[in-house]
Amino acid sequence: MDKKKTALRYGLGALTVAAFALALFLAFGRGASAAGSTTGTAANATVLEQENAQLRATVEQMQQREAQYRQQIEAANATIEQFSAGNAGLQLQLPDGSELTVPGLFGFFPGEDQRHEAREHGQFESSEG
Repeated sequence: MDKKKTALRYGLGALTVAAFALALFLAFGRGASAAGSTTGTAANATVLEQENAQLRATVEQMQQREAQYRQQIEAANATIEQFSAGNAGLQLQLPDGSELTVPGLFGFFPGEDQRHEAREHGQFESSEG
């Protein structure tokens, strides 16, 4: 029976040492990683704030470009409307803010109603069969 008691004592001793080592690892191992993660979290917060500032600047720049594009589209639409109205001249807004009027540029493109009227009077020959 002495051998069994001795084996039991050694087994209990080994378990005690293992439990103590595990307790030390959990106590100090987690404490070190927790302190490191606090530093890492502060560094991550700084990086995220910088990225946030960059993204805000990018969004602001895109909004400014959108406003410019909207103005260009409105100017193009006005030109198209003027062209569609059949005006004899065309008035353009130049990038420097001045206006340019081109008289009679589109007057030689008759609309369908003008072609029909010219055909009736024999003034317009068509290649249509």
